[in-house]
Amino acid sequence: MGFKDDIDRFAKKYEERAERVVKSSVLELSKRVVMESPVDTGRFRANWNVAIGSPDLTIEEVDFSGSDAEQKSADHAFDQIERAVTNGEFVGNAAYITNNLPYGPALEYGHSQKSPDGMVRISVANWPAIVKGAVKEAKARG
Repeated sequence: MGFKDDIDRFAKKYEERAERVVKSSVLELSKRVVMESPVDTGRFRANWNVAIGSPDLTIEEVDFSGSDAEQKSADHAFDQIERAVTNGEFVGNAAYITNNLPYGPALEYGHSQKSPDGMVRISVANWPAIVKGAVKEAKARG
């Protein structure tokens, strides 16, 4: 084994670590957005989508508790990230957390008494802490 092999192993290790940090961070942010979303009929909370590279479309679902929406969001985000990694599209692409229901902006900007400060702004404000936690977890895993 030579110097080039050492460099290749080093690069692969940190590329994999970076992917873990991004996966974990996007999953945590989407979870927070979903769980901060107010629930009346459950339709809004269940229609959050995560995609890599371009926004996803609305899914017409209802979930009063949010647990199904949280799991759907996490599963979908993981699948989208894995697809992007496999296809070489992960690095340099944006992750989108979207909800295409027309009343989303009203809910985000104070229409709901259940979430008067919105759900996206509150969750995004925690982004540095989310990433810091994901980095710490990735370092601990090696």
